[in-house]
Amino acid sequence: MENIQSFVLKTGYSPLDMKVQVKNDTLRVSFCIYKKDRSISLDDCSKVTLVVRDFLNMLLGKEADFIVDVSSPGADRKLKSWQEFSLFTGKKVRFTRKDEPPIEGTLQSVIEPDKVVFLCDNKEVIVPYGSIVCCQLVL
Repeated sequence: MENIQSFVLKTGYSPLDMKVQVKNDTLRVSFCIYKKDRSISLDDCSKVTLVVRDFLNMLLGKEADFIVDVSSPGADRKLKSWQEFSLFTGKKVRFTRKDEPPIEGTLQSVIEPDKVVFLCDNKEVIVPYGSIVCCQLVL
């Protein structure tokens, strides 16, 4: 899996949610791709799919049975990891903290080791990462 992730990074895209499964002797590789400051199109997904297929053919041989499924992260994606908070800086989000209503703002930055900075109503809001129950991209 790490080989596939490294290979995708070399194409200029960041792989998200990569899953590698084997079922009935068929290898299935599925993941989303992201590229900073750019929406992901069907052409992007097709391009990465073909590149990963060629890589797997080279790695496993032409007789190997596999499926490659590449998609966009989606316009309303829920951020699932610290890495994704870093990737999606500058994007509009809706976030919820424990026992509080959702707030909309722009994801400004992440501060190591555990704080996220949002811009809400022209004010910076610094939130501990552990107190965020949900954070989702919005259109």
